Amino acid sequence: MKKKFFPSVDPRLERWLAATAVLIFLVAVIAVDYLTEEQPLHSIVLPLFYTLPLLLALLISRLMAIVVAGVGALSAALIPVLKGRFLPYAAADNAMLLVSLVSVLALYLIVGAFVRTAALRKEAEERALRLQQIFFGTVSALSNLLDARDPHTARHSHNVAGYALAIAREMDLPRAQREAIYIAGLLHDIGKIGVAEALLKKPGRLLPGEWEEVKRHPVLSYRILRDIPELQEIAIITLYHHEWWDGRGYPYGLKGEQIPLGARILCVADSFDAMISERVYKPALAPEAAIAELKRCAGSQFDPAVVEAFLRCLEKGAPMQRPEAFRFEMAFGLS
Repeated sequence: MKKKFFPSVDPRLERWLAATAVLIFLVAVIAVDYLTEEQPLHSIVLPLFYTLPLLLALLISRLMAIVVAGVGALSAALIPVLKGRFLPYAAADNAMLLVSLVSVLALYLIVGAFVRTAALRKEAEERALRLQQIFFGTVSALSNLLDARDPHTARHSHNVAGYALAIAREMDLPRAQREAIYIAGLLHDIGKIGVAEALLKKPGRLLPGEWEEVKRHPVLSYRILRDIPELQEIAIITLYHHEWWDGRGYPYGLKGEQIPLGARILCVADSFDAMISERVYKPALAPEAAIAELKRCAGSQFDPAVVEAFLRCLEKGAPMQRPEAFRFEMAFGLS
């Protein structure tokens, strides 16, 4: 990605500033030449114009500083070029001096507007950062609350979020999509607050009616999240994360690429953590057995491409990183 010279300033302001500086230089040169009865005075006007690019160079970094300073120098050099020679100091009159000073004042106003805009943007970015930290902290706290309902599922949501994030990174998804998948991992089971706790903790096999009740939780998750504008994409991921690649999942029996990619990723992450975790109704599988199950079900329950990405993550050890770290990486713009 191309690096901006001004990460905190609108690039349009940079272009406007440079163009306006050139315009002021040229207008001032022409005005000085027009308003003075004799030819422009090099010893007064030229030093004034040479100071203006230096002011801009203090504020504009890297290549832009060179460009603006160079344009300023060339514009200043037009003063003697217009008449072809330098005149003694006595040739200056009040009009020429006034125009020169007004030019300096105009550039100061431009620089002032530039600095003000940069300060306002920085303040807005800091405010957005604080809000983002509050948001992720709230989501994490809610996820902890959900996991605390059952000691057998403690940390499940955070584990799923970490696995899903690792897969999304391995598949080189854009940052915004990675964030949505990560948050969906934290909140994917929020709909279980609408399911009877006795069913979730039942040690034996669920009856058909009980199983239908449990299968409602993705829809409940969607209904809880859909009315929050910032969480609509996350709501969709949670709605479809139990759909199967071959169409035999729930709640709607979607298949293949009808299922959003984030939901397909979450399906693999959720299933893997469920398999290697002890539950009241089953013992934990060894990681090797869970991996074998993922491979066996690739193409039926799981998207084969997602399974392959997850297996690459396991080989690299990527999912073993603490998922909480990503929350702070996102908040500080490091992810």
